[in-house]
Amino acid sequence: MQNPFPVSDSELIKLINSFLLWQNSTPKEQEWINKNQKRNARYKKTLLNKKFIEDSSEHKLHKEIFDYSRTLDGPAIIRLGIPRLKGEQSRIKSNLLYIIDSTDDLFLKIHNVIEGKYNIPLYKRAFWTPLLNIAYPNNAPNWNNKTQNFFSLFGIDLETKKKTVSEKYRIISEAFKYLQSLNSKLDFLLIDHLMHYATTVPRGENQIFDIIPDKEFQESIQDVRQYTKEIKGLSKGPIKRGKPVENISSISFPRKPARSAKALKNANYTCEENVKHKTFIQEKNSKHFFEAHHLIPMKAQGDIENDIDRPENIVSLCPNCHRAIEKLKLKQRKEMVEKFYEIRKNKLEKIGVIMSIDKLLSYYNI
Repeated sequence: MQNPFPVSDSELIKLINSFLLWQNSTPKEQEWINKNQKRNARYKKTLLNKKFIEDSSEHKLHKEIFDYSRTLDGPAIIRLGIPRLKGEQSRIKSNLLYIIDSTDDLFLKIHNVIEGKYNIPLYKRAFWTPLLNIAYPNNAPNWNNKTQNFFSLFGIDLETKKKTVSEKYRIISEAFKYLQSLNSKLDFLLIDHLMHYATTVPRGENQIFDIIPDKEFQESIQDVRQYTKEIKGLSKGPIKRGKPVENISSISFPRKPARSAKALKNANYTCEENVKHKTFIQEKNSKHFFEAHHLIPMKAQGDIENDIDRPENIVSLCPNCHRAIEKLKLKQRKEMVEKFYEIRKNKLEKIGVIMSIDKLLSYYNI
């Protein structure tokens, strides 16, 4: 089995071990696993049980489908109200029986129910892949926003229109199996939660930063042009910070790769510490590889009313200088931070971010 990720097995194993330690030492996360295991056991006996489906009254089946829809993540739960569920109940029932009874290949089933002949408008992967995961727990992963975000960190584009849904699902399935092969304790449910850990939990995000130098750049290198619309609509003045993502013991604020991509482009893909620093040429955009560094770290966002995930606060650095500003000896790090503070101070004030040099240095533990 080939490693589908552009990092070594040892790095993936470190990530897995870090996740399992967090998972096993956090009661709330253990509760999440137990809750989802119970949910899966319930719907294995009901919505994925031919006898239950065929013997249930319309009301009983509707209640079970509705209860299931309330367990879904993201916008699916908002869109799938009672009238819509009732209106499509007969088609949902047919699709459930198709999943249970059909001898079709798993990836043909995912194609048919999401984008093929059995497609029901609004009932997309967020509705069907958890059920497929319950039906085929060792082959069919849950495909949600966490999955999308995790794969994008490694430069794997699941939003491309060049591949069908079934082709993308096969990629995800094979990647899940590969991660499972690295640690026998992992099942597909735990791997789904691993992706939550790596994309929303600060401890997991830090682990990802150790594996991938700049996760924002991993997305931006795909094609800077895809972010043009977002950048054009970005105000030149202050913007209120976004809503935080709540984790077990802390909060974090989402970042937009477009803004890092814009900062790198503004710097003409050079190192702002020393323009003579050169790196390799990327295949995808024929530009030198540089990394985006938030001068005021994103961990400070909770203390600042206006958004700091802005090009004005993002410095383009070569990988060596990026490590230096974070890990160099105290005096030299202080000099680097002070230098960029003087360069960016006026730009930061224009976006409503005012901070003293002493306060900034404190975020670097200086």
